Amino acid sequence: GAHAGQASNGTNCVNVGLWSGYLSQDNERVALGRSALQQGSGTQSVGLGNYTGYNNKSAKSIYIGRMAGYVASGTATDGNEHCIYIGTTAGQNSSGDRCIFLGTSIGVNNTNDDKFMVGNVHRGTLLDCTMASSSSAAIFKANADNIIFGNLPTTNPGSNQIWKSSTGALIQGS
Repeated sequence: GAHAGQASNGTNCVNVGLWSGYLSQDNERVALGRSALQQGSGTQSVGLGNYTGYNNKSAKSIYIGRMAGYVASGTATDGNEHCIYIGTTAGQNSSGDRCIFLGTSIGVNNTNDDKFMVGNVHRGTLLDCTMASSSSAAIFKANADNIIFGNLPTTNPGSNQIWKSSTGALIQGS
């Protein structure tokens, strides 16, 4: 499209669509859609959809869906990497590092690092988790009153596996 990749300094980039990759920086970027990855930077990033990754500076990141990863201020994402945003406006104006947002408008205006969120704007956030290198620092939050497990053992399996006591209580094995 017109102005695709214009005024950019990256090498090995693919820009398809009006203004895609315009004024972008860094190498090995793929932009498909109007203004995809426009004015952004970050090596090895992919933007699929109109305005995906617009002004975003995160490296090694993936944006899929209209305005996924779009940020008003690129300085908010300087130095970030490994972000994955899938869904219309997923991660829009997020400044978090190493985040994964799945669903329409999930992660909008997020400021926390290492978030993993699943849901959509019409039904809310189903999972709101924090990833960490140790299990004691990680958080798994399911926003559901009904969580159904398949067939659980009824005796302690002797591991960290969850099992069901004779009263129906869930217990983590030792």
